[in-house]
Amino acid sequence: FWLKPCWRGPGRSALHCPLVGAPSDREPHCPPHAGWSSASMQGAAASYGSAGAVSGKAPIRGTTVWFTAGAIVGDIMGAGIFSMAAAVSKLGWLLGTVALVAMIAMNAHISLLLWRVHMRFPEARTLGHLTHCSFEGATGWKQSLVRKVLEMTQSVAMFPQLGLYMLAMGKALGMLKHDFQLCLPTWTLVAALVLYPIASSGRKVGSYQSLVHLNVVSLVITIFIPFAHMISQGVEATRPTWSSMRPVAEDLHGAGVMTSLGTLFFATTGQSIIVEIMGEMRDVSEFPKAYVNISLPIQMALFLVVGVGGYYYKGSAIRDAILVNLIPFGFSLRVAAALLFLHMVVSFIIKGTIFCRIVQRSLPQASDDTAARDGDRGNWPSVVGAVLTCAVLLSLTVPFFSDFVELLGSTMMPLTCWIGPLMICLQVGEAQWRGSAWSAAEFLLVLCYFVLAVTVIFFGTTAACKSIWDKWGTFGGPFGCHCEDMWSTCACSAS
Repeated sequence: FWLKPCWRGPGRSALHCPLVGAPSDREPHCPPHAGWSSASMQGAAASYGSAGAVSGKAPIRGTTVWFTAGAIVGDIMGAGIFSMAAAVSKLGWLLGTVALVAMIAMNAHISLLLWRVHMRFPEARTLGHLTHCSFEGATGWKQSLVRKVLEMTQSVAMFPQLGLYMLAMGKALGMLKHDFQLCLPTWTLVAALVLYPIASSGRKVGSYQSLVHLNVVSLVITIFIPFAHMISQGVEATRPTWSSMRPVAEDLHGAGVMTSLGTLFFATTGQSIIVEIMGEMRDVSEFPKAYVNISLPIQMALFLVVGVGGYYYKGSAIRDAILVNLIPFGFSLRVAAALLFLHMVVSFIIKGTIFCRIVQRSLPQASDDTAARDGDRGNWPSVVGAVLTCAVLLSLTVPFFSDFVELLGSTMMPLTCWIGPLMICLQVGEAQWRGSAWSAAEFLLVLCYFVLAVTVIFFGTTAACKSIWDKWGTFGGPFGCHCEDMWSTCACSAS
C-alpha cells in the first residue's frame, strides 16, 4: 500500500487544479493524472513504480534514478549522521537500533506517500505547488493559507540547516589545517568564498551530477577513517573505564529520549525538498527505485554503523562528541576533514539550491516571469550571495553543533517533514480510508505519525532548550574564536 498512487474513490468528484489567484501564484498547470486505473496501480506497486508500469504517462525530465538516489543520500545524510552515535548512547544499543530503524522506515513511508500524491499531479515540481493542487477542492482561503504556511515552514526549516552546514565547513577547514591558528569565523569565511562560485554556477540540483555521485563516496570514506582508527586501537583503548555500553541506557530518562528523537528526526528526514528532487527526475515514476532500492539500504547501513558502532567503541562517553572529532591530530584527520568539507559543500548545494529558488520566486520582479521559478533570471548570483552571507552569520551566532541538531530536529523537522506532507496526503485521500486508496492499517499508522511528531515538537523542544540553557556557559559567545578540536596546540585546550 506504500506505492499505489493516491486517488479519490468511486463516487467522489475528480480533482482539478486550475491556475488561480494572483500572477505570483501562476505555475505550470497540473491536472490530475487521468491514466491511473486499478491495473496500472497494481503494476506500479508490483514494480516499485517502474517505467514500464506507467510508460508514456509520467513527464520526462532530466535526472536519472542513480542521481536521484545520490541526492537523497546527500540531503538526508548531511550533518546529522555525525551525531548519530550520541543519539544512540542516550537510548542504549538495542533501543537505539530499534528507534533508528523505525525512524528510517517511517520516513521512507512518508516519502512514498508524497510520491503517490505527486503521481496524481505530475506537473507539480515544488512542495508549494503540490500543496496548492492537493487543496484545490478546499475553499480559496484555506488553500492559500495552507500553502503559505507549508512554504514558510519549509523555508524556516531549511535555512538553519544551511547555517549548520557552514559551521561544519568552517570546522572541517580548521581541522584540515590544524597547525594554523586561525579562528572559526575566518575558516567559515574562507569556506563561503570557496562555496560561492560553485553554488552560483547551477540553478538546479541536477546541475551538480558529478559532485553528488562523488559525495556518496566521500561520505563513506569520512565514516571509515575514524572507525579504522578505533579498530586499530581496540575497544579497551577507545572506551574509557567509566564508560559503558548497554542494551538500554542506564540513565534513560524522558529528556534524553526526546533529544535523541530530535537528533533522529534531523538526521533521517528529507521530505522538505523531496518533491523538488522528484520534480527534476527524468521519469518520476521510478522514484521508488531510487529511494527504496538504492538510497534506503545505504541509509540503513551507514546510520547503523555510525550509531551503534560509535557507541560500541566509545560507550556513554560519546554523548558530547561527533564522529570526526574522535580522530587524533595528524594525516588521517586531514583526509577526513577534507572529505567532510566536500560532503558539507554538496549537502549545502542540494538544499541551498532549492532554498535560493524559493527566495528568488518570492522577489516582486519574479511575479510575471514563469521562467524565474526554475532559476533562469539574471539575479541568481545575488540571491546565492545573500543566502550564503546570512548562513555564515547564523553559523557564527550559534556555534554549537550537537545541541543545534537536537533543537532543529525537535522543532522544525517534525512539522516540515511529517505533519505538512501528511496533511497533503490526507487531503488528497480526504482522510477517509473506506472506499478510497487508504487502508485501515495505513490510516492508523499515519495517525501514529501525527502523535509522535506533535510529542517531539512539544517535549523534545523543551528538552533541547533546557540542554542548551544548562550548557550555555560552555559554548562561548557569538563570533568567538571557537578553536576547540581545530588547533593542535595547547593554546586552545580546555586543560
